[in-house]
Amino acid sequence: MDPRHTIVLLTALALVSCAEPNMNTNTDAEPPKDAAPGMTVSILAHDGTYVGCELGATEGGQGVLRSGKAIVGDWERFTLFRKGGDTIALQAANGKYVCADGDHREVLVANRDYIGAWESFVLAPQDSGRVAFKTHRGLYVATDHALPGDESNRLMGDRSGVGAWERFTIVPDTAFKP
Repeated sequence: MDPRHTIVLLTALALVSCAEPNMNTNTDAEPPKDAAPGMTVSILAHDGTYVGCELGATEGGQGVLRSGKAIVGDWERFTLFRKGGDTIALQAANGKYVCADGDHREVLVANRDYIGAWESFVLAPQDSGRVAFKTHRGLYVATDHALPGDESNRLMGDRSGVGAWERFTIVPDTAFKP
């Protein structure tokens, strides 16, 4: 991996860990309107492509997360919020929070109006400045290239261990201001 990615990731994690906790974890309420803004990031999958939020995909037309994007556009930008420690939440360009949907095979979708347990992920440091995302069930998120047809490259929170498909790089987007 390019050493610049390691520096970028370490900078991102330092910025996030210095931020004030700003998310309301009460599942009955939205985050406070006066919460400090999160950090805009893109997420690079192990194969060098970016993760994006796709509206109109199956799973009820929800914003399904999928890798395979060559460049970062609006739908490949996420707002990363620090909840405390290594726990984070992600908000997609549609304004919804990302969850590992236990009702739909642990597919990662951006369809939630609040941050609760399903919308929280623990960052697990990996080699070369990469991270793995651990779900509320203790499973890891993977870019699943083995899914058939239009389901290929979906992010799934269903892995018991970390291999190549479960490693991601968080890239701060210093040019984009939400």
